[in-house]
Amino acid sequence: MKPARVTEASEAVPEFSADPASCVIRIERSAYGRRVVLEDVALSLHAGNVVGLFGHNGAGKTTLVRTAFGLVRTWTGEVVVGGKKLSAAGPLDRLRAGLAYVPQDHGVFPDLSVAEHFDLSRAGGRLGRREHQDSAAEILDLLPALKDKWHQRAGELSGGQRQLLSIGRSLLPRPRFMFLDEPSLGLAPNLVEDIMEFIRNLAVTRGMGVLLVEQNVHQALRAVDEVYVLRSGRTVARHAAADLADSDTLWELF
Repeated sequence: MKPARVTEASEAVPEFSADPASCVIRIERSAYGRRVVLEDVALSLHAGNVVGLFGHNGAGKTTLVRTAFGLVRTWTGEVVVGGKKLSAAGPLDRLRAGLAYVPQDHGVFPDLSVAEHFDLSRAGGRLGRREHQDSAAEILDLLPALKDKWHQRAGELSGGQRQLLSIGRSLLPRPRFMFLDEPSLGLAPNLVEDIMEFIRNLAVTRGMGVLLVEQNVHQALRAVDEVYVLRSGRTVARHAAADLADSDTLWELF
């Protein structure tokens, strides 16, 4: 297979669209105080597809998803969901617009039960009580491991179960797009494979667009349709996942 060339950042920038099934993220600059982490970064998500975001440690992957979800205050650019700009919106507004974010540390409270996490998630969601209950029932059918641990505290769950709780809780408001930051972190190899299969099925069966930040590239390639690569805070490449699975191209991009 002929190695694909590294695209310039400008070539990786997607066109903006009013498509209701698309989410476009363009970050001109994102910084923590005076330290600039991202410049000229752009990517797009579409319903039913999983997009992988790869790059070396410190490339800015976590900053990208935190910025897109409104958790980084010093930034310029645009986030467009279904043609609607959310650039000035905070995390709660982005949640209600159909975005969800699962951080790499799971973001669960060890002293709260699975049931209490689900109840807590309703407060900031966009669903009424009945819709929330229906959504919770759907998720428990999707994640029977959580149903079995319904009254157990999160601190007593395994790493894989805490990851499923974090994902399940984020699914409650029925988001259109989900950002997953290192969902395989700290999991045993067999659980990583299960998580990637679950993410793939989640996108297909629920019609969600998923942005998957991962260091476990080989496993992630099983789940994704498309790959963006960050290098030193910039988008440097965009490829179909099928073009990378059996080549050394991906490693050349890091």
